[in-house]
Amino acid sequence: MSIIAPYFHRSMFDDFDDIVQDMLSPLSTAMTTFPLPGHRRHKRPQKWTATVQLSGYRPSEVNIERADDNSFVKVHARRTDGDDFSETRRTVQVPENVDRNQLDVQFTREGALLLQAPYQYTGTTQS
Repeated sequence: MSIIAPYFHRSMFDDFDDIVQDMLSPLSTAMTTFPLPGHRRHKRPQKWTATVQLSGYRPSEVNIERADDNSFVKVHARRTDGDDFSETRRTVQVPENVDRNQLDVQFTREGALLLQAPYQYTGTTQS
C-alpha cells in the first residue's frame, strides 16, 4: 500500500465543489455575462400554464368558476355511479403578472384541465 495514494483520492463531491467554486469565482461570473459564440439566451416563457388532473371525469361532470377578476379558478368535479360517488375540488391561483383577461381554460382528451394565459412583462424588453 502506497503512502501517497490516499492524498490523490478524490470523491465525486470534490468534483462538485470544484464546479461550484468555478461558478462562484469573479472571473467565471464576469465571463458568463457576455454571450459566447453559439450561446443562446433563454427566452422568457410566453404563457403561464397550470394543469388540474381530472382523469376519469367527463367534461359534463366538471364545473368551473372564475373569480370576477380572474385571480383564481375553482374546479369542482363530481361523478356519481349508483350509491358511489367521486369528487375532486381544486382552486388554482392565477399570478398577478399574467394577463387574466385572456385566461383560457380547456379540457384535454387525457382528462386534464389546462389553464393558460400570456405573461405581462413590464419595464424590460424580452430577449
